Amino acid sequence: MKLICWHGWGYDNTFFAPLMKILTDVDIICVNEGYFGAPYIPPVANDVAIGIGHSQGFSRLIQTFPNLQGYVSLNGFTQFMRSQNFPNGTPKAMLGAMIQQYQRHPDVVLQTFYERTGHPHLGAPLHRNDELLRQNLTALRSLSIKLPEAPILAIAGTDDLITPVTLQQDCFSKLHLIENANHSLLPTHATVCATLIRSFIESIAS
Repeated sequence: MKLICWHGWGYDNTFFAPLMKILTDVDIICVNEGYFGAPYIPPVANDVAIGIGHSQGFSRLIQTFPNLQGYVSLNGFTQFMRSQNFPNGTPKAMLGAMIQQYQRHPDVVLQTFYERTGHPHLGAPLHRNDELLRQNLTALRSLSIKLPEAPILAIAGTDDLITPVTLQQDCFSKLHLIENANHSLLPTHATVCATLIRSFIESIAS
């Protein structure tokens, strides 16, 4: 069984390093969206893989690999913008302001974003692809996808300031809540996430 991991907006594949240090006996492959450095999306055999997606990476994972054996959401979502049928989504004006500011001051937007995730010290980004970051930020405006029929484990932090619990509850029928956790689950709560993920893997493999 392989795990294919897809990081969220503003991150790279090193986001999953804390998880890889714990699940040393699991074959883990990490996507690199290409925000920082060269992109990497590996070929995956759907019948032997479980996907793990963080934040926007969860929806990107489903869109790219729709037939995996199972999926894990870490602060993920299937829709982001508020609508009549999605009352707890992010207001249109708030995302619009962020997109406009990113076009003018990307450094400020990223720093503010990292601080709000609860893990501000991510190091200096190298070879940043501002156009891809802006493009995927804009894509949140129209994002609305269905969950796959495969088993899903959805994990959320109670103090998430980016994708609040209420937003994620609109996306998933069941959430595993981690107390006092913000949007950056793995840098701060890798152990409890790894325990939940291992149990999920075992439930599918059995």
